[in-house]
Amino acid sequence: GNCDFCRWTESTAEDTFGRIETEGVVTASNLFKYCGPEHGLLLFKRHHPLQFTADEVAQLLSCAAQWFSSAAALHSQGGAATLSSAASGLVSDVVPAGSSGLFPMLLWNCMPRAGASQFHGHAQVALCQVPFPSDLQLSIAQHSYAASHNGASCFDDSRAAHDALGLAVSHGDAEDRTWAYASLTPRKDAEVVIHGPALTSASFAAVLDAALRTVIDDLSCPCFNVAVQPMW
Repeated sequence: GNCDFCRWTESTAEDTFGRIETEGVVTASNLFKYCGPEHGLLLFKRHHPLQFTADEVAQLLSCAAQWFSSAAALHSQGGAATLSSAASGLVSDVVPAGSSGLFPMLLWNCMPRAGASQFHGHAQVALCQVPFPSDLQLSIAQHSYAASHNGASCFDDSRAAHDALGLAVSHGDAEDRTWAYASLTPRKDAEVVIHGPALTSASFAAVLDAALRTVIDDLSCPCFNVAVQPMW
């Protein structure tokens, strides 16, 4: 057909460090970069944006982890792949925290009503030299909460509060556990919050896929937004 993302080998550009490719997902450089120094795309090789499998979600997250590592290495000093301390959450198993000032974000907008510029399933990955506003807001809230609650984590306490009300579920074991809950204080309506240990976590990928399939299949909603950001 006429889809540039289906013809990614001819119609999309590579990042400076090349492509990262799995059986079902491949990376490309983003033509419309709105932050820097790096802003890329994760493309499903399957055209329809709602027909992804659980394994392809895991591949998307794995590609993102590898992209963050490669992009950070490109801009680090002395060849050591580093991100800012903001990376100490979901990408900590990929790149050690450092001081290079690179802040990661993964965004997945599905369908035009959710802000997607292309029908073909894709997500965006970005490293920015300044924190994204939403990241900074969460960081300020976390540090303020910890200072007034004997070092406690507002993320952990929020999850525990939702769990006490029967709104949270978990998946995995002690070595790899992910929590999800329907937020009582959402930024937008119908928000589901997922706390996972790493982008490469099997439980995180499984819970994210389950949440999306619930939205698509059970709630008959073809549009969604996903943001994956570190908890600093």
